[in-house]
Amino acid sequence: MNLSIRPFERTDSDYETVVSIWNACEPEYPGTVEEVRGRDALRPEKIRWARYIAELDGRPVAVSGYGNSLWHYDPHQFYIEISVLPEERRRGIGSRAYDHLRREMEPLEPSELKTSTRDDRPGDGRFVLQRGFEETMREWESRLKLSNFEPSAWDSGEARLQAEGIEIDHLQSLMERCPDWDRRFHDLLMEVHHDVPSTSPATDVPFDTWRIDYLSSLSRRPEATFIALHEGRFVAMSELGKPQMGEHLDTGFTGVRRAYRRKGLALALKLRALTWAKENGYPEIRTWNAQSNEGMLSINVRLGFERQPAWIEYALSLTGKQ
Repeated sequence: MNLSIRPFERTDSDYETVVSIWNACEPEYPGTVEEVRGRDALRPEKIRWARYIAELDGRPVAVSGYGNSLWHYDPHQFYIEISVLPEERRRGIGSRAYDHLRREMEPLEPSELKTSTRDDRPGDGRFVLQRGFEETMREWESRLKLSNFEPSAWDSGEARLQAEGIEIDHLQSLMERCPDWDRRFHDLLMEVHHDVPSTSPATDVPFDTWRIDYLSSLSRRPEATFIALHEGRFVAMSELGKPQMGEHLDTGFTGVRRAYRRKGLALALKLRALTWAKENGYPEIRTWNAQSNEGMLSINVRLGFERQPAWIEYALSLTGKQ
């Protein structure tokens, strides 16, 4: 088997190759060249990352890579991924790609590697477990067919919230009427981000970095991002985004500031978002929640979301193993 692994180059051809392989491996979550190129261009300088293409007799068959997380930044913690074309698996290509990644990362002195796979792919799970990784967290994906959602069947509790001085509006409106909407939104995001279940400590994203990233995002939909305000302060949010491919919407952050919990804000905001999606003709909403996030999982079950196979996070500690 004549297998070679080379660095990814930011050419149209390599971007098309990477997206083609990713889409073949993850047909339920297709992406576009425009999306990938955009994410690459916006990575802050401190984020260390690399991507590689494996070629079998000159034909691309796999993509591998590593990178730091901006939202859980640790210069020595890396997320890795290996995607091998389905028809080329069980030939040792993934093993070669993994060994290559480990060699390439040695100068970076990694302390921990993380990766993930779905629990309905036992072969992928065995691959990482055999290399010393351990399961650290499960995240449920849930989907709601909006044909099964009837907004009139729900009491959102907005009248009660209004009596407490809390209003709900969408971000597009707030962008037009609040000159400092971005500062208020960033402040809310940073607080709720720290409460999202994770196996890595959350880190703040600098305002300027976040703003450029948000305004450049191809998936953002401010008209489908709903904010609760109290005395002008953004106190809770639920956002929907539209991937470039597919007819569905993805749920982004849904969060409530600690001082405003147990008021029904998360449910009220989710109902606003789902109603908007149904009225605008979208067929499905997808969301992801950590298995430990019982509160949000309970809300999603009540709303009619159906659980899909869980995504399992694995970690490999390299401390003392270099």
